[in-house]
Amino acid sequence: MSRARKGGSWIRARRRWSLYLRDGLRCVYCLRTLEDVLADGCFMTLDHVKHDGPNHEANIVSACFDC
Repeated sequence: MSRARKGGSWIRARRRWSLYLRDGLRCVYCLRTLEDVLADGCFMTLDHVKHDGPNHEANIVSACFDC
């Protein structure tokens, strides 16, 4: 059975956290920290820079859900 590609299941938790740490636990668009994002009732996610591009780390950035 193939892995679902929706929600957080398209990337393993360890890799997800390594990307968050690479970006300094900040949204690369608005620069809010993870702490600020959570305090606002939001959450962090990952975003593809080029939306039809690959799941390579160079194409993925940390982002708050609002951005």
